[in-house]
Amino acid sequence: SRRSGYVVHLGVVVGIVGIVGTTVYATVQETVIKPGSTMHIHGYAITYKGIERHLGPNYSETGAQMIVRHNGGAPFRIDPSRRFFDTEGQTANQVAITTDWRTGSDLYVIFNGTAPNGGASVKVLVNPVVDLLWLGGLLIGIGTLIAIWPDPHLARRLARRYAEGPLASER
Repeated sequence: SRRSGYVVHLGVVVGIVGIVGTTVYATVQETVIKPGSTMHIHGYAITYKGIERHLGPNYSETGAQMIVRHNGGAPFRIDPSRRFFDTEGQTANQVAITTDWRTGSDLYVIFNGTAPNGGASVKVLVNPVVDLLWLGGLLIGIGTLIAIWPDPHLARRLARRYAEGPLASER
C-alpha cells in the first residue's frame, strides 16, 4: 500500500539523519585525569574518584571509579576497566556505556590504564542522536508490517468475486 511506502521511506530518512548526526557530531577526547578532577565534554561532567582493583576467577581487573552528570541531571556512577586474563595472557576493556534517552546521546568511557599519582588515562566518546538509528529501523519495520498486512477492502472484493461463481474468462 502507499502508506507503507511512506513509512518505510520516512524510516530510511530518519536512519540517514541518525548516521550523519552520529558521524559528524561525535566528540572524542583522550586525557589523563587526576583524582578529584572533572572533565567536561558535550554536556557531560565526568568526575574521577580513583582507581579500583578486583580479582576475578581467571582475571585481574583495574578500573576507574567515575561520577557522571549530564546537563545538570542526577549523578550516576560508571566504572570503565581493563581486565587481564592470566591464563590466556590477554587484555580486554570493559567499556562503560550509558544512554540519555532524553537527548538520544550515548556516552562511552574507555579506561586505557593508570597514570602517575593515582591518575587514569581515559578515552571518552559522545555520540549524539544515536536514537535516530533505532527509530529509523523501527519505522522501516512498521512500514514493512503495514505492507504485508492484508487489505480488508481487497479481501472482501475477492470474497464476493469467488462467491459469485467462476470468472468470466473461465465460462
